[in-house]
Amino acid sequence: MCVTRPTLSTLTKRLDRGEVSAESVIILPVMFGMIWLVVQAAVVINAGNAAHYVASQAALAAARHGSTMASADAALMTATESVGARLARAPRFDWADAQVTVHVEVVVPRAAPFFGETVTRSVTAPRERFIEYAER
Repeated sequence: MCVTRPTLSTLTKRLDRGEVSAESVIILPVMFGMIWLVVQAAVVINAGNAAHYVASQAALAAARHGSTMASADAALMTATESVGARLARAPRFDWADAQVTVHVEVVVPRAAPFFGETVTRSVTAPRERFIEYAER
């Protein structure tokens, strides 16, 4: 019967057997957490872009010559549905002689508890005015 002694390489392989699982236990949650935060940041940025689009479409509709509050609301609802956004509260329109400002607040889908629940955007557009041909 031949008995062999373990070499140095087989001894180190036996000692390193649990090293990969210990590293995985430490690294994987950190990696998943970072991915989770990046995804949530992208969702917040998307909600901000959607809020800006909705506010700009409503401001442009409200700034047209002869437009009414109903036409501005219709443009706002159409834009909201087209991007799949959900308004947190009713939009606010500030009408002035030379411009109109629309304030919109959109709900952000949340996966991380420390990000904001809503995103607010405001857009100002100059109002169109009709000038008679003789006055030009």
